[in-house]
Amino acid sequence: MKNKLSLTLLFLFFSVSTILAADAGQGKEIFKTRCVSCHALDKVLVGPALKGATKKYDLKWFTQFVRSSASLIAAGDEKAVKIFNEFNKIPMTEHKDLSDEQIAGIYAYIESESTETAVASDAAAINPTNILRLEDKKSTLRPIAGNTAWLVYSLWLVVCGAIIFFLLFLVWRNKNESNQ
Repeated sequence: MKNKLSLTLLFLFFSVSTILAADAGQGKEIFKTRCVSCHALDKVLVGPALKGATKKYDLKWFTQFVRSSASLIAAGDEKAVKIFNEFNKIPMTEHKDLSDEQIAGIYAYIESESTETAVASDAAAINPTNILRLEDKKSTLRPIAGNTAWLVYSLWLVVCGAIIFFLLFLVWRNKNESNQ
């Protein structure tokens, strides 16, 4: 019984971890279809640039703001009112139809892109000859790096899960053979 519980918990842990790894990918797709008309990661459009937003706002607040910025503004939320005033008192379009998971995916995507940009900026600072290449929008470095990181992480989780599952299976089998 204890072994079955352990196996179940391990399976759930690795399943959830793999699902969370996919959130940024889903978030990117939602960002492309729902957010880019008003937001960019690295420049101000109708709304603020979102690079670094995950450092300023936690996921709970971000979720509330994406769902209904007007509600937060009406409630007198300091951060929401500040954004509203900075952007010509134009309220953000409400996205009440997005689930918590979908908004968390957008948040994860913004965070991953903010981190990648920071890494690229650090690399450029170390090697000035790479500045133009790292900032070039047509460069293939950023898309490959972003997709590869999630792919490697997901693959790592699957491999570790398989190894742990195999080891637990061996322990279980040896225990059953010794009991017979």
